[in-house]
Amino acid sequence: MKKRFFAIFLAVCLVATLLPAGVLAADGEYVYVGGVELTSTDGATVYATTDSEGNVTVGGSEDSYNVKWNGETLTLNGATIKGNSGKGIVYRDGDLTISLEGTNKIGEEIDIYSAASGIHVDGSLTVTGDGQLDVAGLTRGITASGNARFSGGTVNATAAATATAGGDYPMGIYAGSVTVDGGTVTAETKGADGYGIYTDTNGGGVTVTDGSVTAKGKENGIQ
Repeated sequence: MKKRFFAIFLAVCLVATLLPAGVLAADGEYVYVGGVELTSTDGATVYATTDSEGNVTVGGSEDSYNVKWNGETLTLNGATIKGNSGKGIVYRDGDLTISLEGTNKIGEEIDIYSAASGIHVDGSLTVTGDGQLDVAGLTRGITASGNARFSGGTVNATAAATATAGGDYPMGIYAGSVTVDGGTVTAETKGADGYGIYTDTNGGGVTVTDGSVTAKGKENGIQ
């Protein structure tokens, strides 16, 4: 029995030495941008470019990119993104920091039916930088299961739909809580119903220490 176990052990070791180095390595940290998966392993930087139609193409360099991902921070630099990433046009299963450079657009009010949310984060979202982001989704501009924190830049989050048949009201920003400590945030719905900002704490989860917030929708926009 011991000889058989030892033989199996040696076989496993031999197979491991023959596999490419990346096969046994960690999968890395990923984010979906316009339907394209960007994966960073060991903090390596991944670059991508976008065109006027919102298509995302992997490639570029530090001197030429619209999207940059290092496993923690997604930098948008004059990006236009429209493709569907499942839950959102930009989707991350985990915490995400977005840094804004230049003017950026995720989705469009006239072309938002490709995804329910412009940005969907299953975790906490932090927005930094000094650029601008216009983000639109069908029922939510931004969704974050944790806290959504805005520390810089200008963010315009829009949901254009009216309430669905199931009663899912549109929300410009939906999050567990919202913190604004810098920059300018505008959250709105284009339909007759819905909320500019909706938090799990029924409106009490919006904290503003610096910057400004404008919420347009049902009941003064915040619920």
